[in-house]
Amino acid sequence: MFEGLRLSPDGRRLALTIEGANAQTWIFDLERSTFTPQTRRWNNLNAIWTPDGRRLTFTSERDGPWNLYWQPADGSGPPEKLTPWANEHWKVAASWSPDGKTLVYTETSPTTREDIWVLRLGGRQPQPLQQESFDEALPQLSPNGRWLAYASDESGRLEVYVRPFPGSGSRWPISTDGGTLPMWARNGRELYYRNGNRMMAVTVTSDATFSATKPKALFETRAYLGAYSGSMVSYDVTPAGEFLMIEPDEADVPPSQINVVLNWMQEVRQRVAAR
Repeated sequence: MFEGLRLSPDGRRLALTIEGANAQTWIFDLERSTFTPQTRRWNNLNAIWTPDGRRLTFTSERDGPWNLYWQPADGSGPPEKLTPWANEHWKVAASWSPDGKTLVYTETSPTTREDIWVLRLGGRQPQPLQQESFDEALPQLSPNGRWLAYASDESGRLEVYVRPFPGSGSRWPISTDGGTLPMWARNGRELYYRNGNRMMAVTVTSDATFSATKPKALFETRAYLGAYSGSMVSYDVTPAGEFLMIEPDEADVPPSQINVVLNWMQEVRQRVAAR
């Protein structure tokens, strides 16, 4: 059963969490259609790629408490712990800055729920970025590293927002009637998110200033959210704008295949023209 899906920077490989006797990270080669195990022992979840594609960062309980680790994606070296803290808080890697020096992740606490934290590799001292009394989840840095999209339930339901990164300042509501699982287009000009079974998109300006258009529905999907849907991303977008999703064969059945949505923009244009 597949749980998480993240595409490598070069668009050739997928990092997946596969559930079995425990959860393990695997790499799927899209060109050769082959699976390679990245981890083999303990539970290892929610792998994301470093910007250069050389390492995978993931959550593991191999030393007791859930912490963040990384290791070479080619298996040439052992895992290295990035957050050697003794607390029992659940930590999930979410997004790397474009220069590969800053990791954005979430940490769940019994008092402030799910919060957004930042770890800079130079000092290895994590700092809270967004820490309130509600959930702030699934943070994703824009391709230029200036903006952070995330989901928050401060309004009473999950909605997608964008804020400056790393500094403070105004934030922008992106979704209008519920939203989660934000994901940037590789060119930084669109921001996608899920609203129920609908895949939504907004066109954005994300250079020195930020602006966003009204959300539009792209297509409907039964993409699997999974047991770790609050912290694991079940889809990704290729540099060419193709969607890769974990989708079950039937309702409430664990997913057994990965579906690729091809030429979705052409289909959208045809439907608009038909109307």
